[in-house]
Amino acid sequence: MKSNRRVELSGWQGATTGLRVAADSKSRVFEPLRGKLRQVQIVLPGHRIQPVCQITPTFWTTCPELRSAEIGRWMVARRDKPWPRGRPPRYEAELVGMDGGTMSIRIVE
Repeated sequence: MKSNRRVELSGWQGATTGLRVAADSKSRVFEPLRGKLRQVQIVLPGHRIQPVCQITPTFWTTCPELRSAEIGRWMVARRDKPWPRGRPPRYEAELVGMDGGTMSIRIVE
């Protein structure tokens, strides 16, 4: 069984770049915070800016992405973007904590 502190993510590209939260991670880590969680701060290794992504209403239904142009810049710097069609980069993150309605996660290398 996976830890309730681990989050599986993959690269996502739409109008902006982001990280898609895997269904299992969403149900284990995010769903218990439904109604309380408003945003997620992401600690990106080797990147000085920690983007804060708003949780949209569709996050809970059809669009489980954390979106930020800063995530795209981090991926480009790591040479993870662009990626081959159908093969987005995968990442694992760890829940760092909660402060009010803000969750903090850190990408694990």
